[in-house]
Amino acid sequence: MDRGSLLLGRTWHTCTLNITLLSLPGFVLITQTVRALAPTRLRQTGAAIGLSSSVLGAVAYCLHCPEMSPAFWAVWYVLGLAVPTGLGTLLGPRMLRW
Repeated sequence: MDRGSLLLGRTWHTCTLNITLLSLPGFVLITQTVRALAPTRLRQTGAAIGLSSSVLGAVAYCLHCPEMSPAFWAVWYVLGLAVPTGLGTLLGPRMLRW
């Protein structure tokens, strides 16, 4: 196999989107739970919510992903983790305000 096929695989165009979409239910539930705890560092809390929900989405996606290359995981899964984390960082102050 050449490097390009190891890096891109067959599902590179859907991996990040699928992880992000699969993390949405966890994002909503974790946000509701954490909001009741009255956090004071809203941006960091939002980032933690985004990261933890994206990990749940990545675990759900990896059970069905046909790609087994660590190069693929290092790029596309990390992007899939970064998108909800960034969204949590941006939306945290608005969603967690009390």
